[in-house]
Amino acid sequence: MRSTKRWDVVVRMENDSERTLSTAQQPAWRVGDRVRLTNGVLQAERRG
Repeated sequence: MRSTKRWDVVVRMENDSERTLSTAQQPAWRVGDRVRLTNGVLQAERRG
């Protein structure tokens, strides 16, 4: 039996609610990084 890894990512939304998303790939961001949730996909927020 092969094992699979999943990462659960908890995101704090602008209204202070939290949302948990599960991903098969290790996230590229760390605690405190700003991300954008678009169509159920997390993306690093561009700094400008």
